[in-house]
Amino acid sequence: MTRRTFARVAAGAAAGLRLQAAGRLNIGIGTYSYHSLSMEAMIVQLQALRIQEIEMSRGEFMLLSHPVEERFRSARTMFDKAQIRCVSYYAATIHNAARVVISNKNSPTISSTGSQP
Repeated sequence: MTRRTFARVAAGAAAGLRLQAAGRLNIGIGTYSYHSLSMEAMIVQLQALRIQEIEMSRGEFMLLSHPVEERFRSARTMFDKAQIRCVSYYAATIHNAARVVISNKNSPTISSTGSQP
């Protein structure tokens, strides 16, 4: 079963079920599943599946690719317009402290070599 097939089945099951355990269970999706699509095409697919919550895990948003602030603002604008909430962010696996570089206390970055970018 592919991730997309799973997402469709899960979205359909969630739409048909009323979960009472802790109130409501929101089912989202990690955006890496759509890494081969443009942001616009990904949003169309998410809307078709009625996905309202995502984990941002696309490569161009990873800290190792040094995304600029405008990329985040642009994505936020598109998601807001589509009524999709980004509820979590996958950054990358940090294997040791040498990979974390503190450029200032409000903006840590991750380095693949452990040196300042």
